[in-house]
Amino acid sequence: MLQQPYPDDDRNMVGKCQKGDSLAFEELVRKYQQTVFNLAYRYLGSRNEVEDVAQKIFTKVYFSLPKFDLRRPFFPCCIVSQSTSATTNSGVSGARKLALSVN
Repeated sequence: MLQQPYPDDDRNMVGKCQKGDSLAFEELVRKYQQTVFNLAYRYLGSRNEVEDVAQKIFTKVYFSLPKFDLRRPFFPCCIVSQSTSATTNSGVSGARKLALSVN
């Protein structure tokens, strides 16, 4: 039996987003906002910075959705890649990144 590449609810919400459904995007944000916040906080350590970075992450995700391949898993392909980009651009030092990635 073929395993679904990611949960049907993610696939359905992303598909709706691609068709212009803003409520579906709000649902994705609610689903992943705490995870994104925690991931960013682990890299940055500052709540104020984390809120800014989390907003940047979801903005980047939103604008990347039209070309997102529905066969790919949403969280690792979209959220994590945008998180990495946003924390990299926020000025986290290489030594701090290395220390956090080891933990």
